[in-house]
Amino acid sequence: MTPLKSGAVPIGVLIHANQSTENYQKGLEELKIMWCKYNIDIECFVTDDSKSLKGALNNVWPEVIQLLCQYHVAAAVWNWLFVPAHKVSALERVKCIKHFRLIMYAPSKVLCEQAFRDAILLFADLQQFVKYLTEYFTRKKEWCFSYRMNVLNRSHNTNNLAETNFRLLKDTILGRLKAPNSIALLSYICFEFDEYYSRRLTDVAFGRGMTKNKLYQQVAAKAKLLIDNQSAIFQRLDDDVFSVPASDAKSTYIVHITLGTCSCVDGCQGKFCKHQCAVGILYDKEFMNSPILSANDKADLFYVANASRLERDFFLPLKPIAPENRPENQAHQEHDKENMCPPCSSESESISDWDDFDEPPRKRAKLDEDVEVSQVLKHFDVFTAKARDIISKSSSDSFLMKHVSRFAKYGSKFETGTQIAAFFSTALERHGRGGKKIQVQPMNIARRKSSSRSRRVLRSGRPLGGVKVVAKRKRDLALNISQNQRNAKSHGNAH
Repeated sequence: MTPLKSGAVPIGVLIHANQSTENYQKGLEELKIMWCKYNIDIECFVTDDSKSLKGALNNVWPEVIQLLCQYHVAAAVWNWLFVPAHKVSALERVKCIKHFRLIMYAPSKVLCEQAFRDAILLFADLQQFVKYLTEYFTRKKEWCFSYRMNVLNRSHNTNNLAETNFRLLKDTILGRLKAPNSIALLSYICFEFDEYYSRRLTDVAFGRGMTKNKLYQQVAAKAKLLIDNQSAIFQRLDDDVFSVPASDAKSTYIVHITLGTCSCVDGCQGKFCKHQCAVGILYDKEFMNSPILSANDKADLFYVANASRLERDFFLPLKPIAPENRPENQAHQEHDKENMCPPCSSESESISDWDDFDEPPRKRAKLDEDVEVSQVLKHFDVFTAKARDIISKSSSDSFLMKHVSRFAKYGSKFETGTQIAAFFSTALERHGRGGKKIQVQPMNIARRKSSSRSRRVLRSGRPLGGVKVVAKRKRDLALNISQNQRNAKSHGNAH
């Protein structure tokens, strides 16, 4: 799997008999031959702690950096602490994993070494944990953040993208069913799986089915604070190199547009940070790691999905957007807005603008310009007078009086115009769908196995009061640590 702006896509599928180094190596050698034809450069591998897989990768690509998935590392340590033979109590268990995470996420090598020495002194009584931690720390370059800060992995320190795509294969393509044989599995991967990715990438290229890009909005909001800071001074050091002040304006960070990096902790691995976003807004620059999809990005995605290329102009907006009307400039000028809109130039569109294909905004009824408040009140007076006359003439109608009393009791609680509008809007939407429900025949009620004797139709499917199913433990490491319980294990034996 390789990450893109649209998500992760597979650049090779390996089907092997078992998880041995020999099988892995044979398949990886075939993939290497295929990748060399397309000049695919590999920056690093992020895997779990599978010795056979890591050994095969080292034999085929000895020059490529191998990193461990930080999630699987923390999960393995957390499950190790639950083994009774390791003699770690419940209270000490939480302390151990917290100090281990301090070592793993330390922002510098000095702090990482210091956290390791503090953990050794603090847990001197837990000899097995000290030994386990010491052995793990010899491989610090594979899982400690401070030792991988110079690796350009776009801040993908876990293999969650690969895990997600395996879930898609199992749920969407295979339908949680096993393939009858290897030929059928190959057919699913070569045809259904390929068609699924082709359809998804085409939708992204055309701007369909994308959810709101909340990540960019959060980064843009922080970038706005940097821009609004009067003491912050932005400097252009080179064509694609800028000096950006920190939030406290006491230090500066270097932003490289061509590499898509920043010298801050968040952007050192190539993640899109607030400093890069601020440079993009002020100097009208596009970053290769920005969530914004440009026209070139859309054309490339369409080519990957369909093996046929469309012109770049096809993906441009229908109307060019003037610089003063761009969302990033409007967000910079309007200080009362909480969130900034993503930058949109004549060559790019915001992913957040594509939500209309999935969730069109709810249409609200608007008054015509020529309708005055006096006319609305006049119509309402006519309605209330007519309703009062009907109620007085039909006082013997128990059904009418029951609902009128409910309406009067409910309406006495209105305090704002929004409540009144919501009430009438709901009543108008439900108009025409009311009426009595069809009741169940007495014979069907008598044949029910449950104790319910209601004349309502029972829900289909499993009964609500049936056999209680034990809730499956969630595969949420942070939640399980807070509840001091073992983390769920989804599959495999290498993590």
